[in-house]
This record gives sequence, C-alpha cells and structure tokens, in this order.
Amino acid sequence: MPAVIATPRQLLGLKVGAKYSQGSTSGLGAATISYVTSAEDTSATSFSQSMSWGTANVNRKIIVSVSMLDHEFESTPTVSGVTVGGDAATLVTSDGNAGGRLYIFAIDKASGASGTVAVSFSGTVRHISVYIHRLISTNVTAWDTDTQVGNPGTGTNPTTTPQLDMPANSCLLILAGAASNDSDSAAPFTWSSLGAVDAAQSDSSGNDAEIQSLDVVGATTHNETITYNLTSAIDSQMVGFVAASWTA
Repeated sequence: MPAVIATPRQLLGLKVGAKYSQGSTSGLGAATISYVTSAEDTSATSFSQSMSWGTANVNRKIIVSVSMLDHEFESTPTVSGVTVGGDAATLVTSDGNAGGRLYIFAIDKASGASGTVAVSFSGTVRHISVYIHRLISTNVTAWDTDTQVGNPGTGTNPTTTPQLDMPANSCLLILAGAASNDSDSAAPFTWSSLGAVDAAQSDSSGNDAEIQSLDVVGATTHNETITYNLTSAIDSQMVGFVAASWTA
C-alpha cells in the first residue's frame, strides 16, 4: 500500500521506498519477534563477531539489522552482504546516502544458539551497529516494507513516518538512524506510539541508531512518527528508517 506523504517529509526532501505484499497469513497462529542482542564498532573496516541468535526453533528466522553512520567523513560504504554462522542472509530492505545507510537482512536458521555474524563492506565506516532479532514465522520473506531516508541539511527536529501493513497476528521491526553533528541529545529519537526501544547505539560524533519491534494481534496499518531530537539548528546529513513486517 502507498505510504502517506506528510508535509515534514516534503520539506526535508525525504523519499519513500517501494512497498510490497508477500507471503501467507496461514501456518502458525501468530508471528512473533523478540530482541536478542546487539554490537557496535567505530572507525571499522570490517565487522565479524560471535553473537547470540536466541533459542532454536523449527520456525526461527534470524533478523540482522545494520546501521552504517558516518557524519564525520560523509562517505559511508555500502554493505554487500551479511552471513550468519557462515550462511548468507537475504536482504529484506535498505536505504541510505553518503551520510548513513540502513539495512534489514533475514535468514532461516532453525538450529544453533549463537555463532559468527559478519557484515561485508569495503572502506571505513565511522559507526556500525548490528542488531539481532529472533523471528518465529513460516515466512522469511517480509509481508510489507517501508523506507525513508533524506538529507535535511541545517534544521531542527526532522521527522520520519513509517507505515506498515499489518495482518492479524503479525509483527514488525523498525530501524531508525541519523547522522548529524549533534552529540548532545541523551534521547536522540522520540517514537509516537512505540515504548522503550529494544536497543540504541550512539557515538560522540552525532551518529545515532535505535531499533524497535512489536507483535500485533489485530489487523491494522501501523503508523509511526519518529522525531530526531536535535539540540539546535545544526547540520544533519541523514535521517531516516527502514522497516518490515512479517506474518505467521
């Protein structure tokens, strides 16, 4: 379904990525998603760490979300792939610019509780964050996706607005990221309806990322407004999100 184009989005020159429907609402009674762990690195030329994947399950999918933020150098490299325990994950959705890039990958991984998660890219990134979620679903392919990334330039409190189609008993994941020269905000993002974030990573250069997940019982369209809380009218190279929903 098309995303709603809001006035703040138009003012900031933000864009909405393609959305699609895929998969089936049959199978399990409900799709569920839960946060497992995260890791980060700065001034990184590679990423490969042993990470927990959560409890094994015949219907388990591992969701790997990656935030690459580089306000300082404004030359964020592109991720070419992600592996989980040596097996290649599938790209679900992505968006970004030279100031920062955001990705969601997924892989069907029924067995094992932990292993190496590796992110492939060429070059140096000022700040990389990697988040692991455990998805219980018969579908590794997302039901719906949405993305929005822009370069607001000098301004205050830019907003992004994810919109996801949510069949009954589905779940969602939203990764928000920003690259700016603001290093003072203790709570970089405000979410309009979701509560405490699953995880957040920041550095002193003004690179901030937060991730949220949610299980939804009734069929709905989930609309979220994410506000990036700048402390003054300063330079923002990238503010945006990538988001996906899955059915049972």
